[in-house]
Amino acid sequence: MQRILVMVPAYNEAEYIGPVIRSLVRAKKFLPNMDFVVLDNMSHDGTAKIAEQKGALGKIIQVQTPGKGSVFTKGVEWAFGVAKKEGLNPRDVALVTIDADLRAFSPRQIMELVKPLEKAHVDMSIAKFYEPQEKGGRDNFAMVSEYSGERAIRLSATKPILAGNKSWKYLLRQGFGLEEVLNKKIKKFYLAPAEFVAMRPAFGVETGYLVSSRVNAYLKQTGEIRRVNKYLEARTRGAALIRARRAKATQSREFRLLNLTK
Repeated sequence: MQRILVMVPAYNEAEYIGPVIRSLVRAKKFLPNMDFVVLDNMSHDGTAKIAEQKGALGKIIQVQTPGKGSVFTKGVEWAFGVAKKEGLNPRDVALVTIDADLRAFSPRQIMELVKPLEKAHVDMSIAKFYEPQEKGGRDNFAMVSEYSGERAIRLSATKPILAGNKSWKYLLRQGFGLEEVLNKKIKKFYLAPAEFVAMRPAFGVETGYLVSSRVNAYLKQTGEIRRVNKYLEARTRGAALIRARRAKATQSREFRLLNLTK
């Protein structure tokens, strides 16, 4: 790919974002065609300040509309802006999403994530993602693949968002995970060999995404509180649905492995 553009969605990640920024700054030295941006979604714990201190100075975009769908849309706009400024074809640009609470990673992991867009001729590749379990201690990890937040997307595949496609916009506003939306809308995807490890259980943070007093004040001021209450209810249902699908996928994988060993 001619360009690799990494976006890091962040909401109250001051405690965890340091290793991610340091990893991206180090990767930029080895991958000169890579750039990154932190999308701070109204954090109130100093996330942006910590990110700047770790090397993201001048690479922070404040997203004032709460929700991961809004953050992703802003990241797409940023990436298309870079592509237009540099005269690049969006098909030759990889938009990479990286969670803000990962353990340190290497440039090789980014390349393993991006390479399938070129070699396998797909529009999206998804990394393996390991998250610690809430029970069993810090080193007891579970692997997630289809719902991993670590993924590379051919920028041209996200063009319907900028074109105002109603089905994309509707799905991005719903209470389902962003990853679920991407899997549904981008059909040609590949499970990449890249592996990333989280520093904490990820899903509990997702379900409590819109609970800060600052967000509530903003919603009341703009008259959006009623719609977002529905959003939160739907997100809770979506969380339960995704957990069930993960469990089913794990059982299915175990079943296939059992059949292979017979």
